[in-house]
Amino acid sequence: MIIQRGAHGALHLLTELDGARQVRRAVRLEATVDGQLLLTDADLRRPGGARARRFVISPAELIAVIRRHGLALEEAGA
Repeated sequence: MIIQRGAHGALHLLTELDGARQVRRAVRLEATVDGQLLLTDADLRRPGGARARRFVISPAELIAVIRRHGLALEEAGA
């Protein structure tokens, strides 16, 4: 059995479609091979071509941001 630690996989956070159901913007969070997280924001809304912005953050930094700015939910049975 192999136990993998750290982040792996990808999560599509946002997909905006136009009236013709073509992707106009896509935001995706994915793990890199070195264990970091890569947020890619691909914006196809501007005439003249796509623009992709990329941001890197560690899993620990993302957890800290969510804890600091996220809405805490009550646990069931608490």
